[in-house]
Amino acid sequence: MNKARRKRIASVIHTLENIIDYDLIESVKDELEDILYEEEDAYDNMPENLQYSIRGEESSDAIDSLQEAIDALEEAIDTLNELDNLKDEYNDTDDEDEESEKESEIELKEEDINERINEAINSLEDII
Repeated sequence: MNKARRKRIASVIHTLENIIDYDLIESVKDELEDILYEEEDAYDNMPENLQYSIRGEESSDAIDSLQEAIDALEEAIDTLNELDNLKDEYNDTDDEDEESEKESEIELKEEDINERINEAINSLEDII
């Protein structure tokens, strides 16, 4: 993992730690995918003897951590889509009991999204 990619990852971590608008999750995931592809390309272009060196192992570990972070963000995006559906259902209901149930489900989905974001941050912090 080179210095430029580490710097980009640090920027992504900062964005995730301060995320207010969940719509940013998709763009952050896209940025991480770009970094992942670059790191995979760098690893694949290493001579075989370097792939088995400490440098190669660090690159391989970074690839794994990037993939874990991307997976966590994909789960957050899926949950965000479920949350949007729940909010639509909540807005369409007139039953107070059903509203209360939907509010609880919405809170759980929001907590799940935040947990996935934290998982992504933890995976990325392993790299830098």
